Amino acid sequence: MYFVDANTTSIAVSKGEGEIFPQTGQHVTRNEDNTNHEVTLPSKIKFPFMGTIYKKLYVSKDGLVGFTPGTLHQTEIFTDTLTQGDPAFVAPYYFPAQDIGSNLNGKPYTGQVLYREGSDVPLGELSNYSSIIQESMVGLEYQFEALYALVVTWKEVISKKNVLDSCNPCKNNTFQLAMLTDGTLSFAIFNYVKMDIVMDKFTQSGFNAGEGRGYTTALNADKLKYNWNTYGSGSKGMYIFRIDREKIQYGGCSTETRGVLNIYPTFAGMLGGRMLDISGPCMQLNELSTHVKCRFGEDNNLVTYGYKINSMKARCSVPRMSVRGWVSVEMSVNNRQYSHKTKILIVHPVRVSKGEKLHLPYMGKGQGWNETRTTQLTLQWNSSLLTDNENANVNISLMGYKENNNGITWANLRSIGTVRASAGQLTFQTNDINCIGPVCDEYEIGIVMAELQDIKQAKFYRFIVSKVIALGFFVNNAMVMNLGDNWPSQKCKTWYDQDRQDTSWLNKVVRCPCTLVQALSDIGNFLLILDVTFMIIEPVNVDTTRDLFIVCDLLNLRIQTGAGNQCCYDAGGNLRYSSDSFQGSTPDRSHAGGAYPYGKTGLVPDMSHWVRDVVTFYQCCLWNENRDCDYYMDQRSTRDCKGYNPPTPAMVFGQGHIETFDGIHQRMCGHGDFLLMNTTLPDTSVVTVQGRFYENVFPKIVGERGNTSVMLTNVGIRVVRGSTTETVEIRLKLPTADRSGRYLDVLVNQQYRFFDNKPSYWQDFKSFMVVNTDETGMGSNFTVILKDGLAIQVADCDRTLCVVVIAPPSLQGKVQGLLGNFNGNATDDLLNVNYTVTAQIDNNSLDDLTLYQMFKYPWAAQKKDSVLPMYVDPSYDPPICSVEQPKRLALQECNNNKPCMFDYRATGDREIAMKTKSKSMRINELRRFLSPVRTCGLLDIPRSVKSNTNYKLGQTVTIKSCRLGNLQGDDKSYRCSATSETSQTWSPSVNAKCSVMTPVKENIDRLLTRLQMETMSTVQITVDHTTQLEYLLMRERSNELGRNTADRDSNKHYVFGVLMFRAD
Repeated sequence: MYFVDANTTSIAVSKGEGEIFPQTGQHVTRNEDNTNHEVTLPSKIKFPFMGTIYKKLYVSKDGLVGFTPGTLHQTEIFTDTLTQGDPAFVAPYYFPAQDIGSNLNGKPYTGQVLYREGSDVPLGELSNYSSIIQESMVGLEYQFEALYALVVTWKEVISKKNVLDSCNPCKNNTFQLAMLTDGTLSFAIFNYVKMDIVMDKFTQSGFNAGEGRGYTTALNADKLKYNWNTYGSGSKGMYIFRIDREKIQYGGCSTETRGVLNIYPTFAGMLGGRMLDISGPCMQLNELSTHVKCRFGEDNNLVTYGYKINSMKARCSVPRMSVRGWVSVEMSVNNRQYSHKTKILIVHPVRVSKGEKLHLPYMGKGQGWNETRTTQLTLQWNSSLLTDNENANVNISLMGYKENNNGITWANLRSIGTVRASAGQLTFQTNDINCIGPVCDEYEIGIVMAELQDIKQAKFYRFIVSKVIALGFFVNNAMVMNLGDNWPSQKCKTWYDQDRQDTSWLNKVVRCPCTLVQALSDIGNFLLILDVTFMIIEPVNVDTTRDLFIVCDLLNLRIQTGAGNQCCYDAGGNLRYSSDSFQGSTPDRSHAGGAYPYGKTGLVPDMSHWVRDVVTFYQCCLWNENRDCDYYMDQRSTRDCKGYNPPTPAMVFGQGHIETFDGIHQRMCGHGDFLLMNTTLPDTSVVTVQGRFYENVFPKIVGERGNTSVMLTNVGIRVVRGSTTETVEIRLKLPTADRSGRYLDVLVNQQYRFFDNKPSYWQDFKSFMVVNTDETGMGSNFTVILKDGLAIQVADCDRTLCVVVIAPPSLQGKVQGLLGNFNGNATDDLLNVNYTVTAQIDNNSLDDLTLYQMFKYPWAAQKKDSVLPMYVDPSYDPPICSVEQPKRLALQECNNNKPCMFDYRATGDREIAMKTKSKSMRINELRRFLSPVRTCGLLDIPRSVKSNTNYKLGQTVTIKSCRLGNLQGDDKSYRCSATSETSQTWSPSVNAKCSVMTPVKENIDRLLTRLQMETMSTVQITVDHTTQLEYLLMRERSNELGRNTADRDSNKHYVFGVLMFRAD
């Protein structure tokens, strides 16, 4: 631990040799005042700063270290958005310093700027700096050991402004900066020793990324005024920051009553257990007992108790929750008010890797967790997730989950046992944990949990949980006693009757696309189950060569009333109907992803889906060899895809190429910020998509004549609804930036967001979702999914941005911008913003500059309404629009593809040209994939076995047999035939059927038997509408069939709707 010696100006450290921050070093001389002193790093060392790699540093008299020559104080108030030419720097005290070596009141000015770097910094001192970092920062990927340090001391320096104001004597400051790196991680330590200068409004402390990428305040004006006497770490006057990433991370701690928490990791699974390393409020080092409390989501029911690591860091565990998305985290010390706050990303349970869960292996018949009749079960876990302590114990528990009109409930149903965590496995006899009492009927699903007894022994997790399971093994004995051996069947039929009481939710479900390629391309509506959407900018490669290939993992994203749809496709890429297979597509009463605002009955991610949709599949299908599976499939029958209306794509790619929604090709030749699209969604949200076109910045793309084309470098999306505004910006990382880890930067509401870990690939915000759709790990493809099926996918396409916008039919005719008006008429896309040019224009009849001035410049973004934070004003007469393209031989591989041919002329690079060709072909492929499919819909012959399930126009399907019952009818083969240019039907008329006891008929027989037993009479039934029988069956379940003699008239008639029962 380190501490301040009140009688010295340096800080002593108990670990290592020597002091830190001695006020010694080489002098910055007078001749360097206006150029800074250049420091060149050793050849094997690089200095990462805010996402950019540097090899040189520049020490300035003005209280800063810059990354370019001549970085000096300016009379400018830095904010989080600046101009493109602003310099990058680290400034513990940004102010106009008096010139070194000048005269002051007739005497030499004695202020000094001293620096030490490289070998001038002793290894002991370097080790001490590393110790400070390790003790004060959370989230270090590894044990940081500094390989290089630049230490600068501004000793007794004074302000030039004060000199001009004739100060005598002039107040002075002494402060220091240590910049540390190991070539990957970088840190800055600010140390304030004596601070007497009166600040003005241009005095600041912070970090500027440069090139308009943003400024981060280190100490605000109030804190900067008293920085030498306040705590930013374990020592007064010392403040610690991590500075290698685009987002500055604060280290140390704070004594303020309100502050920011730093946590690691920044995400956790919804079912909890993850340990968080936390820094924020300072804690007394010598206190015997410090009580640490963490609150999640501002709900006092979601509180966990942690412990102190040192005076700057603590640990808490994440509780079990029922929401996903960004949730607030607050910390309290010793039961004082919650003083420091941040947010954590809570992810869907499916997104937590299998390796971080309890494993429930199948060990043979009678030893499977998904069975009902079991003898023993085994669970396994990775003990290193929990602890390194060989003597640590874990409690194994079965946790039950239920939800009803009273809310959601978790309960510890039974303790399974206590073992050493290091054992990594437990096998137990299931008879030892049989359920007793009402819980047997109340809890149908749950999880298994292994929890450490002592939180201080925890490593990564306080507790780990299994995937969600059905509790058949737990309730079986009780169910057999109450309902008999066929209890799953009885549960299924009870559910069937109850579930049919309200089927209105089915009308709110978005219908499945007819083909797999439609589903994979409609990224605004469908995704692979809680994983990632496909990179539709690139062709989709799906292996459908296997005979049993089924894609059954597509869920719809547009959720109304919490319901969803799961879409399955066969080997031919055709929609698989539940009428044709128990592996068919099914609507879900509760979407697997949950629905906003979450945390309520029917809306809890994963859990509500299990309660309302999955456990009944076990009861109807899996636990009775599919004997009752028709009940489930009848109630969860596939919604016919004839009701699916596909979206329409538009694209920006290559050297300024634009393909509009209605199919017109344009090319941008001017730089600046332009409106790509503006529209209003059905919920009144106004969506603006803005793009920045710029001269090529990558040397490979610039041709031998310099820039003769432009490319897209930034995309900004803004959603405004009422008083709420949210933005997302996706930036192409420039060649000066560190592109080794990712190619794109994502900022949400002007704050950097990182998608480095798979669980955090999917992040929810109020107005949209942002998904990392690049499985390569390079962060080169992101999809922004908005409401009502609108999606924007942005990708790095060989050092240019490509953008695909997928617009739903509801926006047709409601779009403006460079991507056209989306009205289905390609001839009027070349209208300017005021729609004053009405004549049809041929792209080839006008030169580039005229086309630009007439149809593109009018869509220039206005500064006051710009979505992108650093506005780039488009020029009315950009030189590139008039430049003559280089003369080159045509590239044969372009095959007359115009975008490919242009890009080859402009850049002379075959690889770039071929990439452009692939995108030009890709937009046409997307249009083909997303065109309406003419289909006759389901050939509805229940329980039949068909030759194929391709119901598209021109296809023939033959009924081969019946899986239940006997095949009847004159015709066995049917063809989907056109009846007009837009309609089709099955020919001949369908008369085949499978004679079988359907669930409806079986229920009628059950009802008749019941009535005959009650009346001791023969019962006759008159049915006007057979489907209405289900209503009566529901009433029968509720004992409403007139069992009271007072309900029977003299003729023994019972009337319910259109059904009449007469007892003779």
